[in-house]
Amino acid sequence: LQQWTQRRLSLRRWRSASFDKTVKLWDVDSGRRTTVTLTGHTDRVQSVAFSPDGATIASASGDKTVKLWDVATGQETATLAMQTGVSFATFSPDGTRIASASSDETVKVWDVATGRETATLTGHKGPVRTVAFSPDGRLLASGGFDGTVKVWDARPWTPKLKVQYETRGYLTFHTPRCSSNDALRKAIQADRTINDQVRQQALDWSQLFWNNYAGPKSLRLNNQSWEIARQAKLPVEKYQAALEMALEANSLTPGRGWMLNTLGIAQYRAQKYQEALTTLTRAAKLNAALFGGESTHDLVFLAMTHFQLKAQPKAADLLKKVKSIADKAKQKDTELDGFIKEAESLIQSPPHGKK
Repeated sequence: LQQWTQRRLSLRRWRSASFDKTVKLWDVDSGRRTTVTLTGHTDRVQSVAFSPDGATIASASGDKTVKLWDVATGQETATLAMQTGVSFATFSPDGTRIASASSDETVKVWDVATGRETATLTGHKGPVRTVAFSPDGRLLASGGFDGTVKVWDARPWTPKLKVQYETRGYLTFHTPRCSSNDALRKAIQADRTINDQVRQQALDWSQLFWNNYAGPKSLRLNNQSWEIARQAKLPVEKYQAALEMALEANSLTPGRGWMLNTLGIAQYRAQKYQEALTTLTRAAKLNAALFGGESTHDLVFLAMTHFQLKAQPKAADLLKKVKSIADKAKQKDTELDGFIKEAESLIQSPPHGKK
């Protein structure tokens, strides 16, 4: 496998990666191999890349390593160890980082100076074949055998970016579930599962997120329905109103997983269990794909719905799964905890007369 690099043309060299586990340097003008052959890999070399200044080569191999080499001396200067074979590696535009693509469905980012892994990017559903930094080094694109190209924020991880990342996820989930920006801000201020930095950032961004998420009529209807449906033991007429609002919201904006979740819960509250089963099953699939994992808010109500439909073993299994996911979560979700307690009360200690 021979790959050209424009940066090296001025230095009159190019390089090749080979099945013979070596990297060779070539003279561009003559087409002849130079005296430099880089040896050390124990499996075929999948890709090679020059650093921006041309002083270092990174080689990715099926032996689960990326090796760095000094071009002038041909000496290996560092080895970045992986868990699986590496198909591709490339330098950031400033030469301070390396991104690698692996068969374990991940992209890893490394600090060149220290040789330490600084980030693992997950989301592909198959081996990752290639990676590339944007010219300014702020973004990273990865292509995988799952048929997707993903774009990542490639900026070096800092405490400030960590706060922004957590805040964005928090507001993305909670904004659609509040009836107004005031309600959102009150929820943020009362939430004890987030730290003070995330709380302040969320308050600063709440209006922006509210403007983006709560504009259309379907979202307003969904929010109003959710405020009712999320509560247990309300009068039946309230649940009927929540159901009507959720039905209209989904007719205006069909196919949204989190809106189907609201509809499914409203159907459950209105004791339309068979309809709730169909809706929540669909919502669970859509939300799992959207959020990259099991959708606990769908599963906990699916557990209760199965119980009401006399499928007690299925209900118990789903409740066990939800509790396991909640126990492993880094941050507690107080709303989910309340739903779990409701499900436990129903499934583990059913009301008198139910079996």
